[in-house]
Amino acid sequence: MMLEGLPAFSEYVIRISTVARGRPCGSLALVVYHLLGDMANAAELALSHYFPLTLTEPYLQNSSLGSPYQKWATFTNEDFGTLDECVRRVVVAFTTRNISDRTAIAELCEFGHANLRELRRLNHELALWLRSNCTMDELTAAHDGTLSDACLG
Repeated sequence: MMLEGLPAFSEYVIRISTVARGRPCGSLALVVYHLLGDMANAAELALSHYFPLTLTEPYLQNSSLGSPYQKWATFTNEDFGTLDECVRRVVVAFTTRNISDRTAIAELCEFGHANLRELRRLNHELALWLRSNCTMDELTAAHDGTLSDACLG
């Protein structure tokens, strides 16, 4: 799950922005504290607002946004988009304030690439599972509750 890496990312940014490697604790630590708080609040909202709902909830019915799925997807995407923006703000604040600290930038890149490798590994495992458990017709047929009502094929 995308949220799995947030605690490790947060711990890493806290360590780098405080006294690790002789960096003095200062304004960056305070900025990171507030940005990580925003990130935690956004994660909580994303996980508890529309994401856990079923499509049979009364307030998802007869929406001006379209089908119950379309309303659910709209608000779920907005909530996770807010979380994504919070993560971006942490990265930007951290790197722009420490742009001359090439060690910190290199460490952040290494951390990001390690998570990217894990994401690619998981995506590959899903692709293998899909190939062994589904036919092409099943994969490309229109499904109720997918991102599109149209067929992919």
